[in-house]
Amino acid sequence: MLLFNRNKKQVTLIVQGQRLLEITHRKFETEQQALELLTESARCAPARCGSSPTPRTTFCTFWVPFVPRYPGVHVSLRCGNTETVINSLYSYEADIGVLGEVPTGRDFEMLKLNSTPIIAFVSSAHPLAARKSLTLKQLAQEPLVMRERGSKTRKKLEDLAAASTIELKPAIEAEGREAVREIVASGAGIGFVSAAVRS
Repeated sequence: MLLFNRNKKQVTLIVQGQRLLEITHRKFETEQQALELLTESARCAPARCGSSPTPRTTFCTFWVPFVPRYPGVHVSLRCGNTETVINSLYSYEADIGVLGEVPTGRDFEMLKLNSTPIIAFVSSAHPLAARKSLTLKQLAQEPLVMRERGSKTRKKLEDLAAASTIELKPAIEAEGREAVREIVASGAGIGFVSAAVRS
């Protein structure tokens, strides 16, 4: 279809060309409006984050500097063990997950933020408080306060012990790092935590 006329060095639109130009302008305006709407929605959308307690400090260190740059973004942080966070990602209840261990499979895009060892801790009044270190075999003889099943801190510790044919049996199981800390503070046994969150 002919849309314009050439006359020496001039090009002019014919009627059909002018009408097509007007339609094209409207399409570009509609596209720009859609883009602005989506951009504005993204600015106001909440960022739903799930974090297992072990890397929570790392997560805060990573995220906090970005908050002043994006004042319209609302961050919602929920804590749970690794299994809970992964389930939240699968069910779209969380947009970002921060875990103590990289999950197997290729279902997620991952970025390593930090790596810290697991340490044992006791009450300052506990008979072992003055000890600098204990072997896994020695730990197995003590009352242990361990996280619930599904905790990667617990799994990593049990896997390490199993590699040395040592079985770690918890005297007390507690859900969440704070619960473990309270029980250990009462002198009930030895707890385990990432070195990043020992304070």
